[in-house]
Amino acid sequence: ETCAVAQRDDISDHQLGEQLATRLMALIDIPSESRSESALAEYVEAELGPQARRASDDCILAGVTERGERPLVLLAGHLDTVP
Repeated sequence: ETCAVAQRDDISDHQLGEQLATRLMALIDIPSESRSESALAEYVEAELGPQARRASDDCILAGVTERGERPLVLLAGHLDTVP
């Protein structure tokens, strides 16, 4: 399953919470110390699907071209962890 959880209307809040928790645990399990986050970058890029592209070894850009009446949301974060 790709990152479609935010667009799902057919699941309960509890199910959505479970999916998000599962995804978070999968992300946490991938080693991603600073300057060694390529494994996590590959995972995130694969989860985002065809709208994602690698801007550098540790930077992924993704977006949608059509959002209809939905509000525009920007999410920005870090792939690395600091030990």
